[in-house]
Amino acid sequence: MPYVPAPPRRRLRGPLVILIAAMVVLSAFAVAMVVWVGSKDNSTPEDAVGDYWAGLSNKDTSAMFSETVFKFNSSSYSDWLAATGYEYISMVDFQVTVNSMDVIYPDNMTAPQLAQLQHGVAALEVFLGKNITGYCLVETNVTLEAYVSETVNMTIPCVKIGSKWYIVEPTDMVPRW
Repeated sequence: MPYVPAPPRRRLRGPLVILIAAMVVLSAFAVAMVVWVGSKDNSTPEDAVGDYWAGLSNKDTSAMFSETVFKFNSSSYSDWLAATGYEYISMVDFQVTVNSMDVIYPDNMTAPQLAQLQHGVAALEVFLGKNITGYCLVETNVTLEAYVSETVNMTIPCVKIGSKWYIVEPTDMVPRW
């Protein structure tokens, strides 16, 4: 009688299929999370301003810089750092609390606000060589704590380049702003 090998064991096939299916599901979930998180980054002016303040709290000037329009001009990081005064941020323990943020879109701006912002946006398009598809002002009330606590109101211009929002800070770096 010829030798007939035993049929392959099927005990491992079921768990192996389950393991592979679980890995596929987890991989798909990870890709979906990356796409979802990436699409929310700076999708609103509040995102850009909030991330900027978070960078200050974390003493992360490069994160702050990436929230500004100046990131599109790679040679200006050191200029931006010097112009903002943040080059010494690592020496101070900052705590930033955002108390409120209100966005003012062009339809709700005063005539002087709109005129100044439109002039600045036109100058910024020339300065950066980018098409600005939207703009607004973000009024923020923040409490800055370093050695003392101080609550300040700021109006920060924001522009939309592509699908993301960026802040223009400091505005005096833009020629003719």
